[in-house]
Amino acid sequence: MKGKKKKYLKKVLNQLQPLTKLSPLQQKKIVPLLSDNCIHKICESCQNLLSDNLKLNSKKMQVVKSTLQKSRQNIRDISKPNTSLLRKRKILSSYQTGKGIFSILTSVIVPSLIALLNKKT
Repeated sequence: MKGKKKKYLKKVLNQLQPLTKLSPLQQKKIVPLLSDNCIHKICESCQNLLSDNLKLNSKKMQVVKSTLQKSRQNIRDISKPNTSLLRKRKILSSYQTGKGIFSILTSVIVPSLIALLNKKT
């Protein structure tokens, strides 16, 4: 992995990893307080997940799809770069969708980023 990419992944991980330690109620309450950059990193991670840039195995991808099935349109909305930040915050703070996204963030995205960083090239 190239140096710039590795540095960027570390930056993303540093912003996302603290969110994984919060309870679902805390995650919902903290969304309005998150920086714009942190919201963008969460949304970018969802976009990478949807476009399969994280290279998940089929079993993990099946878990992701089943978890996010009910919120499919909202996930697509926050993955789009042209969706307003206010709309993204509203989606992330909704209980149903936000909980699913933070759940995937905790169980799939952050571990995948850690694995990418630790991967020997």
